[in-house]
Amino acid sequence: MFKEGVYYSDNAYAGFIRRSLAGVINLLVLALAFATIIIIFFELPEDPRRLFSSKLYIFIFCSYFYLVFVKRSSWGTIGYWMTGIRIVTLEGKCLPIWDMTLRFMFLLLGYPLGPFYILLDTYCFTDDKYKQTLRDKMAVTYVIREDALPIGAGEQVLATYFFLNLTILLPEVRRPGK
Repeated sequence: MFKEGVYYSDNAYAGFIRRSLAGVINLLVLALAFATIIIIFFELPEDPRRLFSSKLYIFIFCSYFYLVFVKRSSWGTIGYWMTGIRIVTLEGKCLPIWDMTLRFMFLLLGYPLGPFYILLDTYCFTDDKYKQTLRDKMAVTYVIREDALPIGAGEQVLATYFFLNLTILLPEVRRPGK
């Protein structure tokens, strides 16, 4: 018995420009929300380093709420809404909170790596038939256009990836006949 997943037409998966634009918009929304919270509820300290260290948890909480609860909702984030994309499981369903949290953790853990993480995350994206980033592959998600509909179903298999001297097995939907 195998687990079944869905696949979409090649142009249904969100491309690099669309996803990057959504990411920039979401980052701007988070920065604006964070600045608003700081201005309204907190007195700005004289030493800017104290602001960063003491308010980092508020930014992480705002990011978690926005990138997990709002992103998984039917309306999605502002960036996803403006670019017309959504995130789904390999079965084509809305992600459970735990899966969205896992995806968020991959993003959060990558921030200390800075620009290297962005390159690392998008490396898989360049030649992937499902246009998945490394984070998408590990969280077992697709980012697709809002109006995309599955064109078929296939078996979920463990695909082998060789990455940075590691062998990684990640779930993927195999299209019939391939």
